[in-house]
Amino acid sequence: MRVFELKELGLVKITKRKASRNIRLSINTHGEISVSSPHRVSYNQTLTFVWRNRDWIQNQRQKQQQIKQQNSVFYPDKVYPTILGGLNFKLVNKSNEIRMAQKPTLTTLLLPEKYEHNNPKIQDFIRREYLKLIRTDAETYLPERLRQLAEQYGFIFNHVTIRNQRTRWGSCSTKGNINLNMHLVRLPQELLDMVLIHELCHTLHPNHGKLFYKLLYAIIPDYKNRNSRIKKYKFNHFYACDELP
Repeated sequence: MRVFELKELGLVKITKRKASRNIRLSINTHGEISVSSPHRVSYNQTLTFVWRNRDWIQNQRQKQQQIKQQNSVFYPDKVYPTILGGLNFKLVNKSNEIRMAQKPTLTTLLLPEKYEHNNPKIQDFIRREYLKLIRTDAETYLPERLRQLAEQYGFIFNHVTIRNQRTRWGSCSTKGNINLNMHLVRLPQELLDMVLIHELCHTLHPNHGKLFYKLLYAIIPDYKNRNSRIKKYKFNHFYACDELP
């Protein structure tokens, strides 16, 4: 790998790969530019390619900045929940390294006081650790909870998949395959169950017709209220326990 600097764009990391057939350009979450290129393409040719795509690069950086501004900020000593526990972090003065304390229902990140909690890299680190916990708890809890509800209400589904989705809490195919958003484990139990039952109802009624809603309201009489509440949750905002909508 070699690193070059381009005016206006900053550092560019170029890696030559034998398996590459085309030049591939990517921007990470910190706005840093990485390029993979075939061995036959010279570094000057690769840099020319990067420069020709400078408008795309700046546009991607702007989009990432907008996302960061929309993302929630994690604060010390607050608990960010999942259905099985949660995560928090503390600033400690007797440590020079990041450590993790694991309890049955709570994961605590111990950060040296020299790090400011609102530092973008620290925030990214906490966000990544929280997402790991969310996925682990989702893969542990959601399939089993779906099976419990299916058995309780007499539904049959084919397969369940856990995904990190940005726009949907869940979906159900005509074959009875159910996709569930891993972020469901950040919701209160009654809203989580509402989504699971909603998708189970689709195993019998694939559309949102009268029969679908008749079945759904028979199981969840206060569905309208719950559905109104869940709309207040944003996928890219991580709520502490005392901030839940």
